[in-house]
Amino acid sequence: MRVFGFIFFCFTAFTVLFSCGVKTKFNDAEMKWYNSYKFGDTLIFKSDKNIFDTTYIFKKELFYPNYNPIESHGSYLPQWAVVWYKNKNLYFHPEGERLLAMEKKSPKNNTFITIQYLNSVFFIENIEMLHPILNENERIYELNEFGGKFKADNPKIIYWHEYFGIVKYITYDGVAWNRINIRY
Repeated sequence: MRVFGFIFFCFTAFTVLFSCGVKTKFNDAEMKWYNSYKFGDTLIFKSDKNIFDTTYIFKKELFYPNYNPIESHGSYLPQWAVVWYKNKNLYFHPEGERLLAMEKKSPKNNTFITIQYLNSVFFIENIEMLHPILNENERIYELNEFGGKFKADNPKIIYWHEYFGIVKYITYDGVAWNRINIRY
């Protein structure tokens, strides 16, 4: 019985120490969402009431978390991509907030995307199921806010361009904000 216990202990220790899980990897279509912004980008929006607002991209991260096979990761190590931004209207996070967070849990799973902009949250469970609102060449997607607590000036709908990120948003009070510094 002791031999069996020793063998089981050695096998468990070997498995935990030397298995680090298979790393997942974003494909090119998924990376377009992350690559729509570069470190240092400035997004300037103008409202239909002729008011300006500026967002600044201050950090981008592409990483794998520490492997934890027992509690969360199983056989695969998920890849993460995060884009951070600052804006004067971030009431609860003046130091900055995640604009985009992507996670690919396994090679066969869908990539999950969360977009947080000006205190609103937008979820995309499967980007392969999204369809552009214009023609296939433009690749602009209309995303509706998840719901919950909101203020009149929080975005209700955002329009996300595959290469430029947020190009327009409409607040709960119906004000449209268009990005004015896009270079095609």
